[in-house]
Amino acid sequence: MAKGPATGQRKVSKARAGLPKRTVIPPDAIEAILRFVDQFVPPGSTEVWLTGSRAKGLARPDSDWDVVAFHHAVSKRPEDLFKANQHGAHPHGGEIELVIAHPEHWNDTRQYMSDLRTHGIRLR
Repeated sequence: MAKGPATGQRKVSKARAGLPKRTVIPPDAIEAILRFVDQFVPPGSTEVWLTGSRAKGLARPDSDWDVVAFHHAVSKRPEDLFKANQHGAHPHGGEIELVIAHPEHWNDTRQYMSDLRTHGIRLR
C-alpha cells in the first residue's frame, strides 16, 4: 500500500489550480475520527485515511468525513468493500462515514478508492 505524506497533511499538485496548496486537518478533528474508528475497528488496523471533500479541501461546514480504515480481518472480496460501514457524528460538524476495508482493496478501481489514492490524507 502506498504511504502518504506527514499525518494530517497533503500537498496538492500545481495541476489542481484553485484549490488550497495544503489541506490541514486540525489535530482535535483527527483525534475525534480515530476515537470513532477505534470503536469499530479491532486492534491491528494497518492504516486510517481521510478522503472525499475534506481531503480535497472542498468541504462545507456540514460535509461528511469520509474515512477508510484498513484491516486484514475484513473480507477482501471486491463485492464486500462497502459492507462494513459505520456512521456517526463528528464534533466539528458533519457525519463520519467509515469504510472498513481489507488492505487489498487499496487498488480497487472504483471511484471511491481511486479518489482515496489521489487525494487521501493518512491519519494513522
